[in-house]
Amino acid sequence: MNKKTVLAFIKKYPMSILLAIIAINLFSIAGTLKNNGKAEVNKNLCTKYYALVFSKPYKPQNEVDAFKRPIARKIGIPKYQLREYCSRLSTF
Repeated sequence: MNKKTVLAFIKKYPMSILLAIIAINLFSIAGTLKNNGKAEVNKNLCTKYYALVFSKPYKPQNEVDAFKRPIARKIGIPKYQLREYCSRLSTF
């Protein structure tokens, strides 16, 4: 492609080019928001976990395990890694 054909194309379709650039930016923003939203949901789940574990330290272990299972499933990690995951997530 030479310079004249590129300029001719830009002059002929300026709005289409701008719309394409806007669409690319919107997809980029959507991807970032999706990642940030997932991290925020995981922080909220870890907060619920900490609230249960530390509010009543003498709570029966089977109740704590029953509460840990759905939280770990929602986050997508094994149950035994929940404490370490939440401690590292809270440092960010």
